[in-house]
Amino acid sequence: MSSCGKAPMYDSFMSIENGWHSDSVLTFNVPVKDIESQYYVSMNVRHNADYPYQNLYLFRTISSASGIEYQDTVDLTLADDRGKWLGEGIGELKTMAFAYGRGGLRFTNIGKYTFTLQQGMRDTLLTGITDVGLTIELIEEHE
Repeated sequence: MSSCGKAPMYDSFMSIENGWHSDSVLTFNVPVKDIESQYYVSMNVRHNADYPYQNLYLFRTISSASGIEYQDTVDLTLADDRGKWLGEGIGELKTMAFAYGRGGLRFTNIGKYTFTLQQGMRDTLLTGITDVGLTIELIEEHE
């Protein structure tokens, strides 16, 4: 019924060096020109074997010129109950993509949208997360 397009509308990774501080907010500025289409949004997390937990809590927000459009906290599972990493990759570095929501996202206004991600773990300095990204792909309707 639907599938993701070939080239993402937006695709960006931010490197995290020397740990992710609890007050460090990652900001992705997304220009939106099409408010008629739906988009699949995913968060991408890359980590190494130094990451000490099975999960990652993130505080996330979507803002526009109108203010905060969406805000929540999400718990991402990075390893199974036995501690085996679930991501893709060879060796210690693993990457996982997580859907931002359950369905497609439709932007309400043309302009700049700001997606922010902040680690919500109890550690002031979280080690092992190496990169965090955001990908937005057009959902193409097929009849």
